[in-house]
Amino acid sequence: MKEITARKKVKDGFIFLFFALLAFGGLGLEMLLAFLIEPLIYGIGLEDFSTTQYIIHLIVTCTLWGVSVFLLLFFAKKKFDLDIFSK
Repeated sequence: MKEITARKKVKDGFIFLFFALLAFGGLGLEMLLAFLIEPLIYGIGLEDFSTTQYIIHLIVTCTLWGVSVFLLLFFAKKKFDLDIFSK
């Protein structure tokens, strides 16, 4: 009985590690956006952006982060029955 509990804790730990790595990847989308996609679009680096370009960058970044969080929470609830908002 004790061994089954230990296995469940390890499995739950790997699930949380998986979601932590996915969350880190969601934050890493900004690096992809700032250093690959936007320089290809604008033809300049992030440090040379105008105010308008920087505001667009921030809006797109916040949108990507929001979508990442929504997908993580949705996937966690649907696939692993992890509802962080339940008591």
